Amino acid sequence: MLEAVIRERWPERSIGFTRLGKPSRAIFDAACRRLGASRPVMLGDQLATDIAGALGAGLDAVLVGTGLAPVDRAGGNAVRPTWVLPSLASGSSYPSSS
Repeated sequence: MLEAVIRERWPERSIGFTRLGKPSRAIFDAACRRLGASRPVMLGDQLATDIAGALGAGLDAVLVGTGLAPVDRAGGNAVRPTWVLPSLASGSSYPSSS
């Protein structure tokens, strides 16, 4: 939407747009630089974006069960999280390995 508004406002200008977001490695690299974390871990509820992006950037990834990605089948996917956490409210001290 923003792209369309800008092109309509300035049609004479050649303005390029780069879409950036998960699972692009660049977004994870930028977050790590900004946080200054020595060993960051990504928590996410979507295998295709959160977990795949984190693993692609070399990070450990925790799949959190919210219903978007069934945690009981996380190990059977091509994208496999480092750990699986049934929910943020599960009370578990440590997530289980996938």
